[in-house]
Amino acid sequence: MRYELKTIGIWPLVKVSFFLNLVLGFLYGLVNAFIMSMILAIAPSLPFASGLEFDPAEISLAFLFLLFPIFCALGGAVFLTLFCAVVALIYNAVARLLGGYEFDLAAVTEMVGVRSVPRPPMAPGPAAGPYVPPPYTPPPPSGDYPRTREPGDNPPGTDSH
Repeated sequence: MRYELKTIGIWPLVKVSFFLNLVLGFLYGLVNAFIMSMILAIAPSLPFASGLEFDPAEISLAFLFLLFPIFCALGGAVFLTLFCAVVALIYNAVARLLGGYEFDLAAVTEMVGVRSVPRPPMAPGPAAGPYVPPPYTPPPPSGDYPRTREPGDNPPGTDSH
């Protein structure tokens, strides 16, 4: 199947991008806080530390592990979301002029560790519309219940009395 991506919805992109950038920015801030805490732990022993105007050991870990992730999360969410929105606007403008991104989709036929079941063949002809079930036909009577007899219902060769 061949498809073309003509436009990207800006508002759905902004919502998803903001949330993802908020979470990833917080995780990025935690990793950077951990790395900065290790650097600041060895900084006083470095030769250039004597000329600094502040003592690196005075920076508290609470500042690093609380404020740094929050600042990274908010900054990343705002700026990266704006960046994503601008990129989507540019894509929409270019796709309107030159055409969208084309891609092919293929059905997955086999998965590792899963036995595939063959599909029934499709009916030839144009693409089918929505599924419409066949009309209901009641089942034939099973003969388990009494039924009234009509005069002409006797089997042949029997008396009609």
